[in-house]
Amino acid sequence: MAHFKIRREAEEVFFKHVVRTDGRPTAPLSTKFDLFYLCLMMGLQTRRTSSPGNAPGFIDYFVADYKAQEMTVVGLLLCAELERDGVSMDDRPEVKATLARFVGSAGLTDDGVTRLNEYASGGYDALVEQYGGVPYSWDEFLPWYVTEIGMTT
Repeated sequence: MAHFKIRREAEEVFFKHVVRTDGRPTAPLSTKFDLFYLCLMMGLQTRRTSSPGNAPGFIDYFVADYKAQEMTVVGLLLCAELERDGVSMDDRPEVKATLARFVGSAGLTDDGVTRLNEYASGGYDALVEQYGGVPYSWDEFLPWYVTEIGMTT
C-alpha cells in the first residue's frame, strides 16, 4: 500500500515556525496530514504536480478528521487529471477508466495515492512561490491560504 508523503522541506523549511519538534503542527492544526492536505489542495487548485522525491511515507489512509473529504478529494483528483489529459466529463468510458486507475474496491489505489503525493508536492512548490516567505503563525497564514485557493465566502 502506498503512503501519503509530504516533502521534508515543507516541514523543515516552509512550515518550520508552525510545527512542533515532533513534526506535528501547532494549534489549530494537529496532524502531519493537515500539512499534507494544505499542500494537496494548493496543488489540485493550481493543477500543479512535481515529484515528492525521497520523502518518507507517513500514513496510508485518510485520518479521521479528513475521512469525510476522501471522496471529494478523489473527485478533485479526477477533475484535475481529466483536464490535464484533455478529456471531457461527457466521455464516460474515459472517465470510468481514469477513476478505476485511482480508486478500487478497497479505496485509493497505489496510483491514486502516488498522484495525490505529486499534487501535494506541486502544491508545496506553489505555496513557496506565492506566499513570499514562511508563515510564522497560523493566524497569518490561513487567511492568506483560504483567499489564495479561492475559498472566500
